[in-house]
Amino acid sequence: GLDYGEGLGKGAKAIGFKTYEPNPVDDFKPDYTNPISIPDASVDKITSLNVLNVVKKEDRDNAVKDIFRILKVDGEAIITTRGSDIYGDKAKPAVANIGNEAGSVITSSGTFQKGFTQPELEAYVQDLLGDSVTITKFKGGKAGIKITKVKPEVDRKTPYNKITEEELDSFYAD
Repeated sequence: GLDYGEGLGKGAKAIGFKTYEPNPVDDFKPDYTNPISIPDASVDKITSLNVLNVVKKEDRDNAVKDIFRILKVDGEAIITTRGSDIYGDKAKPAVANIGNEAGSVITSSGTFQKGFTQPELEAYVQDLLGDSVTITKFKGGKAGIKITKVKPEVDRKTPYNKITEEELDSFYAD
């Protein structure tokens, strides 16, 4: 197995998974620091716990696509994120500025946080990976899913940027 975006490696060590961490801190030496060095379709189990909520959309999209690329067909990934808890609560509100993405903040230490609802996380991953995965709810984090890779390539019902001829004609007519 592989822990994608491990942090300090403690969780991965506890369950015997290899680690990918692009920004290791302290004395932690992950197995991988570049996702390209992880072979395609090489892992049957991946965890990515509270990683997607700390990266901006472009990096988040790439992380989800990497997880898919690395998984073997029939492999499973557990993905969890933070939710509205990024705002704190009435007793102790977060010290942060609203981020430029819906549901996001920039913390007082300058880090990015994006809170997800359960349906939002499910729809986000489904939109990226389409019918190439099945998604089921996973209890963990504020939002959590288990994806199972059912096809070797991404197969979306509606590919990105697919524009009909009518839309093109209308665009050029204006």
